[in-house]
Amino acid sequence: MELDNEREEAFARAIVRGLTNRDAAAAAGYSKKTASAAGARLRKNERVEQRIAELTAHAEAVAVLLEGDSEK
Repeated sequence: MELDNEREEAFARAIVRGLTNRDAAAAAGYSKKTASAAGARLRKNERVEQRIAELTAHAEAVAVLLEGDSEK
């Protein structure tokens, strides 16, 4: 389920896209000066980690479905 905090949700989505903690935090709107610390803090947040796991599982499921379509 989507996180209530828009920046945390954006951070989780950026992590799933493959960005580093720092780059994901900056992309989510955190200050570039504090993005490294914000990224590390967000990765320790249980709700954010659960959301990252949820988004990753969804992305993997979609990839499997798309692979099946390309084999036809």
